[in-house]
Amino acid sequence: MPKQKLSLVSRNDELEHQIGDDTAENVKQSLKEWVLEAWKFTLTSGTFVATLILLINAITLIVISAKYPLIDGKVTFFTGSCQTTSTVNTVAHVVINVLSTILFAYSNFGIQCLSSPSRKEIQVAHDRKKWLSIGTPNIRNLFFISREKLCIILLLIVSSFPLHTFWNAVVFETITTNDYLAVVATENFITGADWTLPLHEHESEESMHREIITKLQKALEMEELEELDPRSCYDAYNSETIIKDRRNVLLITDKSYQRVNSHSAVLAAHEHRFQPGILDPGDSIWKDSNQAYIDSWTSVPITQCYSERVDEKCKVNMIPAFLIVVIVCNIIKSGACLLALVITRAHPPLVTTGDAIQSFLEEPDKFTKGRCLASKKSYDNFQSCILPGRSQVWSSRLLNNGGDIWNGGRASWLRAPSTWQYIIIIALWLAMLGIGALGATIIAFGGSGNIPTTDLGVSWSSFASPNSEGFNLPGKSRILAFFLVVNLPQLGVSYIYLGLNNIMSTMLAMHEWCGYSPASQKPAKSLRVSSPIPNTEQRAPYFLSIPYKWAIPSSVIITAIHWFVSEVLNIIQIDTYGIGVNNSTSSQITTANCLFFGLKPFYSALGLGCGGIIVFLLVFSFMKYPTAIPMAGCCSASIAAACQPCSIGGEDPDPNIEFPLGLARRKLKWVVVKKPEETRSGIGHATFSADDVATLKEGQKYA
Repeated sequence: MPKQKLSLVSRNDELEHQIGDDTAENVKQSLKEWVLEAWKFTLTSGTFVATLILLINAITLIVISAKYPLIDGKVTFFTGSCQTTSTVNTVAHVVINVLSTILFAYSNFGIQCLSSPSRKEIQVAHDRKKWLSIGTPNIRNLFFISREKLCIILLLIVSSFPLHTFWNAVVFETITTNDYLAVVATENFITGADWTLPLHEHESEESMHREIITKLQKALEMEELEELDPRSCYDAYNSETIIKDRRNVLLITDKSYQRVNSHSAVLAAHEHRFQPGILDPGDSIWKDSNQAYIDSWTSVPITQCYSERVDEKCKVNMIPAFLIVVIVCNIIKSGACLLALVITRAHPPLVTTGDAIQSFLEEPDKFTKGRCLASKKSYDNFQSCILPGRSQVWSSRLLNNGGDIWNGGRASWLRAPSTWQYIIIIALWLAMLGIGALGATIIAFGGSGNIPTTDLGVSWSSFASPNSEGFNLPGKSRILAFFLVVNLPQLGVSYIYLGLNNIMSTMLAMHEWCGYSPASQKPAKSLRVSSPIPNTEQRAPYFLSIPYKWAIPSSVIITAIHWFVSEVLNIIQIDTYGIGVNNSTSSQITTANCLFFGLKPFYSALGLGCGGIIVFLLVFSFMKYPTAIPMAGCCSASIAAACQPCSIGGEDPDPNIEFPLGLARRKLKWVVVKKPEETRSGIGHATFSADDVATLKEGQKYA
């Protein structure tokens, strides 16, 4: 049979042939076609999306910084009701986590493209008896790719660290609470009766209390106070530590209640101050050290309650320093994606399994001849073994000089990834669980140490009640550091996503490969390649390397987990307004920085993630790959071995025989092209063919 030499055709050569007439219009059209093809389009769109997100972040930083002042490293850009600020804060974190997940996904795809080897790099690896990964990122590839690509990969990895960690710390909420004076008075106080203050141990506060009580009496006459029934009044002031929309309160006692100071309409005046980490809500706040001692509501027959309503002044803040870090990472990712397009143009990588099959069909690999049954496991077992004779799988052989016995059998999807891939993902989840356990330990024993705890009750939000706990953070200088520490779990979630994506890509790469088996009960299928040739059977690859039915749900789940973590483990500032008459006086505002753990949601988030992994593994553990094809998957050596032309048949077999011209452009199956019984040696051969031939038979030899 005459030798038909087919050189490896790059897409650039085809473009040059298409250009023909070197006109500006043709060059522009060809360049457009090149950019919009497959992974090039994904990298191009990734550059565009990264630039768009960069503009959003930059404009946000410029507008907010120009409009609002920077105070203590933060900018308050919204003030209003606590419900509104909570909504703004939640929406901001949803947007942040969606954008960061999109950017992270594009970055991950960029790493996959850059780490995907070219045919030249594969030949170097095979010459050293090493195989490279096709279609999935793998550390082994980093030792054979160019330094330029390696540097860009490192930039993409390093710039991914701050994405969720810093970005989720950019926006945070400030909740306001009001100190108040609780005044207990007789019924004639309502009609303007005279009163005197009970003895007070703090003389400096006596004048302020007197002024507040006078104001309350006038407000009562003007009907400016809200009247509440005793139960509602008790719930408003005593069941919540955070008092957002109320201040001073006037309590009217029953006529039957007599006190020592019976000539005064005011029986007691108690000042309540918010002290994060010190006040135990289980203790009664209705205590005073003077003679008008009131230890609980039940001992004082309250008939009427008048509450002073105030506007809520909760805030949403931004930390510009953190947003600047995110913008820098944005710039790095935009530039890295652009550089990746330029660098990979000279030597297009084999990004998909179809790319590798096409390359090996057009130019068969010289290192893997006569090993058509060699699987990924075969090369894994022999590659690192230094025992004599154990590296024979890398020795090429004529097809008539030996073969391997096909044992058949179907492998489960769980066998596609390596043991190390499972070890890494399990280690990351254990680390996340450890963080959760540490938080629970701090909460459980915080009261006995230097960090007191405070139960904030149902006043926070649906996510932080009633099972949220927290502690006060010391000093403004340490707040930025605490913000980063709180968001460290985001980093773990990000790399859990990478690990899951890698496992999923490996399983799906094996699934795609096994789809060429005649045992799959499916018709012959075309190659999914990065640059499909027009008017052929070839298909374009998936947008982000894996099918949408897997990519979209996994991205949605990981985004939800990121948002859960940002909501239930965070720092919230508390601004406390003093009891002074003028509520707007800035000197009366004190700020506490508290770290809060929402226990139920935090473990719900962890449970959601762990449960998702368990369901994921259980689903795939019951699925099996079709038989009648070696388990090559992402292994370049195994794919190359399965793409060897048939030279069996005559007494003088031709070792340099090639595949028919244009075979890679047709629909293919991996089948037996020469049966063992048709050869003198009793050794058959299987490879890719456009014809419906035969399948492997157990117990027979193939090479």
